[in-house]
Amino acid sequence: MAYFRKSSNGKWSYTISLGIDPLTKVQKQKTKSGFPTKKEAVSAARALEAEVEAGTYIKESKMTFQSFTDDWIKAYGQNAKVSSVRARSKELKHFTSVWGPYPLNKITRRDYQKRIIELSEQYSKNYLSGIHACGRLIFKHAVALEFIKINPTENIQLPKQRIEVEEIENQEKEMKFLEKEELALFLRLCDMEGLDLDSLIFTTLS
Repeated sequence: MAYFRKSSNGKWSYTISLGIDPLTKVQKQKTKSGFPTKKEAVSAARALEAEVEAGTYIKESKMTFQSFTDDWIKAYGQNAKVSSVRARSKELKHFTSVWGPYPLNKITRRDYQKRIIELSEQYSKNYLSGIHACGRLIFKHAVALEFIKINPTENIQLPKQRIEVEEIENQEKEMKFLEKEELALFLRLCDMEGLDLDSLIFTTLS
């Protein structure tokens, strides 16, 4: 059941029960204020109560985007190659440079689309696709952990681009590396199946 209160400034607020916390055994409540009329407060409270009853209510986190992505890149690195982590970290900076101190749950689909459009004016389509893939991974993880309800990267369209040759040449190029194990395998193959001087040449270059 919801409780409503009118404050001294004339605004209305509601307080509803979210049930008992299974860990602390303490009654959880949700209060929200700032409604101009009681009718608006009642409408918002009813909508929230419906989510609670349906089991779809998620208390969104107030964690900043920077804090969340710091944790995300560490988790990502547990199951990815060093080169992949390096690439994702680089792509991630295109988001943290803008949203770092912002609350994760305040980043909307409109914000995300605007950022993608801004980046499309600076980078090639292939690099932009990588940045977008990184963004999708971040927010998908946030939804999975129930830090946010809606993934702002869903239904986002990458803009068409017209980039001159000179602009492409001046764009950041991603460096690609062989991991130590991959290099060792390559050198063994050169030794066993390569041409006469392949093993010597590539070992020297390595």
